[in-house]
Amino acid sequence: MGPLIAFQYRNDRFRARAGVIVLDFSKQEYPVRLESTGIYIFDGSEAVAQVEIEENHFWNGFYQSNDLFQLDFSYEVLDNLSCRIGFESTFNKDKYYPYRSMINGFTIDDEPVIQPLNNFKMSNTYSAFSVGVEYVIGFGKYKIDKR
Repeated sequence: MGPLIAFQYRNDRFRARAGVIVLDFSKQEYPVRLESTGIYIFDGSEAVAQVEIEENHFWNGFYQSNDLFQLDFSYEVLDNLSCRIGFESTFNKDKYYPYRSMINGFTIDDEPVIQPLNNFKMSNTYSAFSVGVEYVIGFGKYKIDKR
């Protein structure tokens, strides 16, 4: 939940809304964790394969918020019952990654030099489309002057 600033347009049956919402992720209770695991395969005294897995979780203790752009359209098909289409997305991609998993090493078929085998980063970007039906509980009516 967060504050929303939006512009809304409506006429007899059509509604459109565009706005920005600030989502605060600073209160998440995920632990900060750095784990490292190493697997080594030896042939006698020589290492013939090596895999190191490093996993980072960076939620707790960091202020995180995303500015989310929202756009939706609805068309009233019956009294207070509408069909709705929406889109929402973050504005930019931060360089901050709340989760990262990195795998380094070499296998029997590779040169015995440590190299990245996989580097996964979870970014803070978000985009979604939505389609649905909504029912508006009206506590008053607005009037359109049809001159």
